[in-house]
Amino acid sequence: MKRFFIFLAVVSLVGCANSPPSSVEETYQKTQVKFDEYSKTQVIEGPHVTISFGLDGGGGIRLRRVNGSSQLLVTTFSQLGWCFFESAFDKNAGELRFQKIRSSVGRGVTYEDFYLSITDEQLNSMSKKGLDVRIYGTNRTINVELPAIYVQGFMKRASEPRKG
Repeated sequence: MKRFFIFLAVVSLVGCANSPPSSVEETYQKTQVKFDEYSKTQVIEGPHVTISFGLDGGGGIRLRRVNGSSQLLVTTFSQLGWCFFESAFDKNAGELRFQKIRSSVGRGVTYEDFYLSITDEQLNSMSKKGLDVRIYGTNRTINVELPAIYVQGFMKRASEPRKG
């Protein structure tokens, strides 16, 4: 019976997975631009890509740009307790400044949301080689990747003049 539930968990994770777009144009089309007239805040968000670190944890990543500052937004959950993520390095672009957004717990699952700041120089490097980040925590280290075509499609949308 235990194997059956593990099988169901794997099937449900695979069934709802968002894999990276397969072309620059697909990324470009799925990248959303939002502007709040009151706060004068522009947010550009690339498509959500599911990440997994086994049956016990996962989450999602996406590139975003907030008022001209590029970031990798990361949301995680773990059934084994706190990961305490605290730093990150891109294999091709160096250290990425870590900024925690929130941490919470519910129904035996811990959630950690944060973003990694990306300089324009780092983003240009990622557009050629892809994003390949290792995120370090006290209780867990994970690797996340986005292909160069994802970064290129995101940059294409982000380079458009703001409307409105």
